[in-house]
Amino acid sequence: MALLAVAAAVDALPLRIDDRAQAALAAVLALTGLASAYHAWRGWVRTEQAMRTERPLPGNAAGIVVVIGVAVAGVVLLVATLLRA
Repeated sequence: MALLAVAAAVDALPLRIDDRAQAALAAVLALTGLASAYHAWRGWVRTEQAMRTERPLPGNAAGIVVVIGVAVAGVVLLVATLLRA
């Protein structure tokens, strides 16, 4: 939810970067938020199934999705800031 809120804020606020970079940054953050929500839900489903069938609990890939998405957003912001200067 926080990533979606930040994406909306990035899109709405007048940042001092190129409009295309601002839109790309908002899109990356929104997609990261949606992807992490999906992976968290999928992990919950797999955990529920494992507990019901008494199998070992699976890992959850939601963390790596957030790390990659925030890293990409950081690179976009860094490049946009450097190109502005």
